[in-house]
Amino acid sequence: MPTLTAAAGFTFAGLVGTAFPLSLPWLPLLAPLAVFGIYALALHPFLGAPLRVRRTQRR
Repeated sequence: MPTLTAAAGFTFAGLVGTAFPLSLPWLPLLAPLAVFGIYALALHPFLGAPLRVRRTQRR
C-alpha cells in the first residue's frame, strides 16, 4: 500500500507540475538543498539517539 500511495503522489505531482508550468530560473538551485533535507530526514531516526546494546542477564 505505501508503494501505491507514493506512486499516486508522484503522478499527482507530475500532473500538477505540467499543468502549471512555472518559469523559475532559480528553482534548480534548490534541488541540492532539497536532496540534503530529505537525506537528513531519512537519517534522523538513526542519529537521534545513541545506539544501545542490550546485555543479556545471567541467571
